[in-house]
Order: sequence, then C-alpha cells, then structure tokens
Amino acid sequence: MKYLIIPVLAVLSFGMLPARAVSAEDPFPLVKVVLVSRHGIRSPTKSNAALAEYSAGDWPVWPVAPGELTPHGAQVIEAFGHYFRLAYANQGLLSAVGCPKPQTVRVWADVDQRTRASGDALLAGMFPGCGLRADHRQPEAKDPLFHTSICPLDPELARNAVLDAAGGSIEAVSARYRQPLAELQEILHYRPANGCPSGQSGCSLDSLPTTLKVSPTGGDVAMVGPLAIASTVSEIFLLEYAEGLPEAEVGWGKVALPSQLSGLLSLHKLKFDLLGRPSYIAARRGTLLLDQVMSALKRGTRHEVDDAAELMVAFIGHDTNLANLAGMLDLKWHSDEQPDDAAPGATLAFELLQEKASGRYLVRTFLYVQSLEQMHKNMPLDLEHPPVKIPLVVPGCDRAGTNLCSIERFSAIVERKLDKDCLARAKPAAKDELR
Repeated sequence: MKYLIIPVLAVLSFGMLPARAVSAEDPFPLVKVVLVSRHGIRSPTKSNAALAEYSAGDWPVWPVAPGELTPHGAQVIEAFGHYFRLAYANQGLLSAVGCPKPQTVRVWADVDQRTRASGDALLAGMFPGCGLRADHRQPEAKDPLFHTSICPLDPELARNAVLDAAGGSIEAVSARYRQPLAELQEILHYRPANGCPSGQSGCSLDSLPTTLKVSPTGGDVAMVGPLAIASTVSEIFLLEYAEGLPEAEVGWGKVALPSQLSGLLSLHKLKFDLLGRPSYIAARRGTLLLDQVMSALKRGTRHEVDDAAELMVAFIGHDTNLANLAGMLDLKWHSDEQPDDAAPGATLAFELLQEKASGRYLVRTFLYVQSLEQMHKNMPLDLEHPPVKIPLVVPGCDRAGTNLCSIERFSAIVERKLDKDCLARAKPAAKDELR
C-alpha cells in the first residue's frame, strides 16, 4: 500500500540477500529495526481546574500546558535515544559516531506536541548535534496512523468485545477492583459533583456504578464512572512520580513510593485491557499502523547492501497504539520495575535479522521501557545501565522456544490480523487525506 508516509515497495517474495557486515561470530546479523513508541512524560491532559472534580486537594503545578511533553520528559526520551544508538551500533546496525546518512533513519510522529517533541528528543539522543527532526502531518490534521477515524467501530461489536474482555459485565469488573478503588477513594476523598444517586446517603468510588458508553456512530467506546476516573488519576500519579516531583506532591504524599503506586496502576492497566486490547477494537484501531510496521520490515528484505539502505523506522504515538498492536498480535508483558505496561517512552521493537547459514530473514520482538526509578531520577542509560528489555513471543510464531520467527510466518500472522475493511477504506483516501 502507498497511502502513508513511507512508500511501500511491492514485495513478490522474501529473497535471500547478502547479510550486512557484522561480527563473524553473529549467526543472526541485524539488518533493520522498526520501533513503535509512546511519547515521553507529559503533564495531565486535564487542567487543575478540571481535576478539581476528582479531588479538592491542590494538584501540582506543571511547567507546561496540559498534555505537553515536559523538559524532564524530553531528557528521559533523549536517554532512551542514546541507549538505542549504543545498542544498535553494538549490533552492527548503526555507526557508533556521527550523523546518519539521508533516508537511513526515519522517525514519524503523531501531530500532538508531546509526540512531535518526543520524536525530536529521540533523534537528539541518538544523533546529538545533527539537528534531526521527526516528520509528521500538519498539527491541525489528525493522523490516521494513530487515530483511525476512517475505520469506525460497529457499536454492537465494540460493546460485545469489551464485555467479553470484562468477563460478561462491567459490574463484575468493578466488584473485582473494589479494593484498589477503595484505596483511591481514601486518597481523593471523591464525591460526585451532582451528589449521590437517589436513595444513597453516601457514595464513593468503590460503591458507584461504572457504565460502558459506545458512540452510535462508532467513533469511540469508553467507560464512564469510577473505573474511568481511577484510570485517569492513577496515571496522573505515575506521571507525577516519573516527572521527579517531590514526594509530598505525588498523590499528596500518599503515593510517594513505587510500591504504593503499583497497586493503583492496576486500575489504569484495566482500561487498556478492556478498551484497547480486545481483538475487534484493536484491529479497527491498529490495522493501519501494523500494516506500516510490516511494510517497513518487508522493505528490509528487498534492499541490496548499500549505504543508503533504510536501517531504522520509528513511529511515535500513544499508549493506545501500543495496546492496539499488543491486542492484534496477542503480546503480553509485565515488569515489576515498571508497573505501567505502556509507560511513557515504552517501545515495541520489531527487529529484522538475516540468518547467516541460510540467508533467510527472521523477526524478533522486544518491549523496552524505563523503570520507575530510571524515569524519576532521569538516570543515564548505556549498555551497562540499560532500560528494562522484555523478549516477546507472537503466539504461533516462535522458533525452537526463542522469540525468533521467520518473516514468512510473521507476515502470514499479521495478514490474518489486519482488518481488510479498514485497509480498503484507507486506499480511496490516499491522495487527499492521508498523504
């Protein structure tokens, strides 16, 4: 397909081309990597005046406007970029010093300030002094790679997908999460602005109902009520901690320790398990992005070995994008060092390798994420002090118990997961809307 930022070459077969020059001891030299990252640490997307609905406590003052990447957040992403440069230079993919040659490294970001600035920070960390900037659409235009409004949800199918993920009902989920909701209630002292429901003398997050709201036009599916509030607020506490705010300002001093934060973040993770990962919703929301990931990997199998070959492609989006790709490929991960599965800067890495013995191409997948302490203290990252790295296995696509998978097999799985209707809707819009 040719409808997005990177031209996709027609792929007739997965040829066996010469491997790049790397260590003679490496049986699987790396030839390309495709990254899908969440933006870095941002301020809450709601103003403090709006957050007063959830708690009367004084919310911290942030150094940027709502929803924007902070200076601390930019530094944390730069550290990630520095690490990726070292790691991929160590594997022979990138040069250890200097600026990349034109077209060999390409970064495409969503239009929000936090994604554009994160893309710039990633490049600054990888290639300091080179003045590289992330590409993106005009800020006033939504990018369908990250917000696929051209692929509306069927309201009934979306509702059923969420309820299946919830085990049959939202009420049942609320009951299972009553304990962390009660803990959050103790922190917020939340009271609904419109008072308690009729017949209740008192109400709290752990006693109020959560409802499922599906747009009749298929534009959105969301939760309304305590679980939605809990997801928002628990993530704000994470952002406060990751930003390096004083302990007294992280949840008003009540969520100052990583151990205290970890339990509450289960409420944030729940949102993505219910609204982002179910296969139907994930495919409608993630098809265009996953299609571009696959196309970029395929291009790596068609390049002769030369100095102008595309070595790295990075897409800078949101936690929702990571949840959608994880749902489509049935990827699961967790780290005790970082309880938010899609924390700021979290990166899915799809690496393309070429087996020396056979010349065949393989794909392996990792999740990179910085620990809570690495983000909080803005720790330098290098090969001796790396971020958290989690090998991921696409079900039905591993080789002898490793996370290696032939690109033929990986491509076949991706092809089955892509929403064909969504792809068809994208094609007619290629010239006017998407390019």
